Amino acid sequence: MVSIAEKRYVDLADVTPGTEALDISARTGKPAEIVQLILDNSTDHFLPTSRGPIIARHTLGYQLTSAGIDRAGAEGAWLLPVDPDASAG
Repeated sequence: MVSIAEKRYVDLADVTPGTEALDISARTGKPAEIVQLILDNSTDHFLPTSRGPIIARHTLGYQLTSAGIDRAGAEGAWLLPVDPDASAG
């Protein structure tokens, strides 16, 4: 996995959810730290249903569930590569 090779792991203890993340978390039941990462890594988002999933346009331009963020258990998450084209090259 490229995210592992590029050390794109985020410890959720280091994430401070903001007001919007806390609001979305309360509505969806998703951890506020994960929601904050989604917001930090996207340019816009929407909830197709009241409980989610969160569909977000990643800063790279891709529209993905959860902005492409993969949870790593209860303690962390993996982010997409900063430059996927360079990673693939």
